[in-house]
Amino acid sequence: MLRAELERREKTEWLNTWYSCANKKSKRCLLIGDSVTRNIRSALEVILNNAMSVDLFAASFAITDQLFWKNLHSFWDDAYTYTAIIINYGFHHDFGCRCCEDSLDLEKIKDGYRSLVELCKKYCENIIIMNGTSMRTIDDISKIDTWCEKEISARNEAVKSVAKEHGCRYFDVNSLMKINKQYSYTDHVHFEHNAYSFIAYSLVTDISILNRDEYQRTKREFRNYLSWKDNKEYIIYGAGQVGVRLYFALKYYGLDKKIFAWASTDTIIGETTLFEKPVYEISRIEPGGKAVIIAVGSKIESKKMKLCAESNGFDTVVLF
Repeated sequence: MLRAELERREKTEWLNTWYSCANKKSKRCLLIGDSVTRNIRSALEVILNNAMSVDLFAASFAITDQLFWKNLHSFWDDAYTYTAIIINYGFHHDFGCRCCEDSLDLEKIKDGYRSLVELCKKYCENIIIMNGTSMRTIDDISKIDTWCEKEISARNEAVKSVAKEHGCRYFDVNSLMKINKQYSYTDHVHFEHNAYSFIAYSLVTDISILNRDEYQRTKREFRNYLSWKDNKEYIIYGAGQVGVRLYFALKYYGLDKKIFAWASTDTIIGETTLFEKPVYEISRIEPGGKAVIIAVGSKIESKKMKLCAESNGFDTVVLF
């Protein structure tokens, strides 16, 4: 390796791979991306509700770096086949590459993406290319980094042209997040956790990963899992990350119309809403005709919340 190539790497390069339900034969979707993509994985898997396992290959290497290709080649395993591969790679790293200023760098990115698509097509014909989201300034995340914006825009145009060349579907997540400004950044690259559930929902809504039969079957299974009753209104008890993932799964399957409200154990001061549904203290909700879905990550907390809901008169309480 040339010294210049070595010095072009970031001070810390990282790699994160994930094989979901690795001990089972199942339909699979693969995400190839960075830390933004990684944050989408779990939300996407919740929406797909075991219809597909969602695997991940995430890294910081430049798409031109031999370590990217070395690690990606070692990722594939004959035990796993993919129904869909979503590529969202190379937008938030490798800023020694200046596509917005250098046509040679732009061609290198295009060639890298062409090679990536061609490699992925050996394992799956259904390739989806997702573009990159804007970056904020490190010192003030309320402001867009203007140079990075130009660079990411140039890369987005490059991968869009590669998608068209290879007949890949293209998902414009960058425009989506510019329109939906209610989702804030937590640092110069990453969004708040609710945003990733929204992105996953928008992705599967815009680009059908499940076919019609799979969608209907998965919807039935999801309803069964939640012991869903059409004569009930539903309360999501827990407005954190797990509750929001549940909300977007319900929305994807057309069940969100039955959501009455969100619930909290804590005291609610003033009027509070989340996704246009009110948030109430669980003790202030009339239980008649309503069911509760508890959506928190902690088993200990979920047991406490189940007891709280039952003590307030709810006879249908489901743990998500």
